[in-house]
Amino acid sequence: MTLDHERPTARRVGRTIASLVVLIVAIALVGQAGRSGRSGRSGESDDTARSAADTAAPTTTPDVSPTPTPPVATEPVVPVVPVEQPVYTFVSAPDLLNADIGDLHGYPGWTPGTPNSFNKTTNDSLNRLFADMAAWNPDGVFVAGDEVRGHWDVDNAGTGTFGPVRTPEQRRRAIRRAGDFYYDVWKNRFPDNGIALEQVYPAIGDHEIGDNPWPEGSFALDAVPTFKKVWAEHFTRVDGADRFRLHPTGTQFDDTAYASYLTPQLLLVTVDPFAWSERSLSIDVRGEQLAWLRGVLGDAPRGTKILVQGHVPVLTPVRTRGSSALHLDRGEASEFWRVLEEYGVDLYLNGEVHDFTATQLADGGPVQLSHGGLFAHGTTDYVVGRVWADGQLTLDARRMQDQAAGEDLLATMWQTRNNIQGKVRFPDASTSVGSMVIDGDNRITQRTGLLEAYSPAPGEVFGRKAAKRR
Repeated sequence: MTLDHERPTARRVGRTIASLVVLIVAIALVGQAGRSGRSGRSGESDDTARSAADTAAPTTTPDVSPTPTPPVATEPVVPVVPVEQPVYTFVSAPDLLNADIGDLHGYPGWTPGTPNSFNKTTNDSLNRLFADMAAWNPDGVFVAGDEVRGHWDVDNAGTGTFGPVRTPEQRRRAIRRAGDFYYDVWKNRFPDNGIALEQVYPAIGDHEIGDNPWPEGSFALDAVPTFKKVWAEHFTRVDGADRFRLHPTGTQFDDTAYASYLTPQLLLVTVDPFAWSERSLSIDVRGEQLAWLRGVLGDAPRGTKILVQGHVPVLTPVRTRGSSALHLDRGEASEFWRVLEEYGVDLYLNGEVHDFTATQLADGGPVQLSHGGLFAHGTTDYVVGRVWADGQLTLDARRMQDQAAGEDLLATMWQTRNNIQGKVRFPDASTSVGSMVIDGDNRITQRTGLLEAYSPAPGEVFGRKAAKRR
């Protein structure tokens, strides 16, 4: 795709001007500090010294020449230059957790002797993961979908924990019961580790709508609106009220897409790429949701830094690990990607593929960052992002490497459909596996490790068809 690099968007020009203003102010402050030191009065400015002289009582001047007074030695005034802090720090952790983990002891539908979706080893590892993310003191945590496993309309082990699942209505009730339980457990992990729920910005993934595929005429397709409603009641429609002021009112995405100004000049937009109809489900951002997105981006003040998150990648190829490799219809040729380019979006954050790939088609264009965890099978990834006053964006790719072995891998933890790894053993802290620096004009100036440019190996295939759901 060809871009006109000779004509930066007005938003990019605004950022450049803002950077020059910051530089000029800094130079002025240093110069002022230097003048203060030359005034001969430690800790006072020239204006303060003059003010003291103007208000002093008058004295009688003798008729003789004064004896010269030797200069008084003073400590040099060293300007205090504060350590620069980012304007905003975020953790982006898609596919957190891609598993249903919660202690069912005491749940009304659970009976002793039936399986539990919990064990202490795995729970301790989860606490280490959340504490590791919290240690960065993030202003926000973004989760671009797949918070849960979500196969709640089935009960392969016949446990009856969330009720019978023989009829469509029973299956819908099971979806609601399981969703209420697992979403509450998921949400509580944040405040339990020092992150307020108001700082968490989730998105819809395929596991929030029962997991792919959704063939025509199937219950899986019919149940998508039920799944979305249960998700919204926990994240965007809190106590019956809209959590976010900006959302596509009057559309099917009213409760699953939203926008929020994290600071006056930092905008986060969350999109729902799962467009549902009674006959099909498309993976795209189009129609009414795209029109809403255009309006939100068009209203952003000049100089605004814009982040967009959605569950699936747009640009391919990307690395994948344990993924069905869903991706946006038509990729870089989609209207959605063209809108991101047109309005100067800086960063598109996506999950689904459970591995790192950073892609930019041309200097100054949007950067797509694919990443995310796969806690259901151990190792989990996330990114620490920092936005700076000059418009620079720095990214640190982090990995919690699973150390489970032997019996931990042979055992399984119960899920309503396919069980997951029995135990996960995380170290005390994550490690960095890559980094990236993006300047104020959205040009990548540094990249290392797994955030370096990706070239697929010969014969590597992306976008294979997903296995049948049943």
